[in-house]
Amino acid sequence: MKDFLIWLHEQQEKPDIFTTSFVPYLKKHEGWRSSRYLDHKGHPTVGYGFLIDDSFEGTLSTVFPNKTPEWRRGVISGSGQMTEQEGTAILSHLARAKFDKTREMVGGERFDTMSPDLQTRLGSENYRGMLGKSPKTLKYIQTGDYDAAAKEYLNAREYRENMKNSVGTRMSELSDALRSEAKRIREAQQPLAN
Repeated sequence: MKDFLIWLHEQQEKPDIFTTSFVPYLKKHEGWRSSRYLDHKGHPTVGYGFLIDDSFEGTLSTVFPNKTPEWRRGVISGSGQMTEQEGTAILSHLARAKFDKTREMVGGERFDTMSPDLQTRLGSENYRGMLGKSPKTLKYIQTGDYDAAAKEYLNAREYRENMKNSVGTRMSELSDALRSEAKRIREAQQPLAN
């Protein structure tokens, strides 16, 4: 199996939406902490918002097969730290699966026609675990009714409770990106209507 850091370097050599937009967006909104802390819901977390749950040690082993069990336990317990480069490797590993799942949830053909901005924000909300919690919004997106999706997405308790923090900002940015996509499509269709 190829070392994950080598794979990550190869991915960064091939710029695409995932590496040029999605990962930097997640970094910006998740923020960086080198050692264990409690997130806004009181869950143990580290790095770029990595939840320390039962699967996290396996993630560390997958991404860093050459690191010692002591290093992994230190990161998990909070007695150790990780570097930002290590955090980027973990983020890229976790985010890739979420980005690919977002494409699957929306529908590959539709997702591939979306602006990079919308792809990034949809992926971000799926990374947070929110995209699937709004079936109506997802249905509107799948059918291309982006204005209705934008409105429905902000019709959520989580948005109302978090309007002034990064959670609310991310939700609002997705809503704005959906409206922009609707406008982009309308403008592209206008010459066809004339």
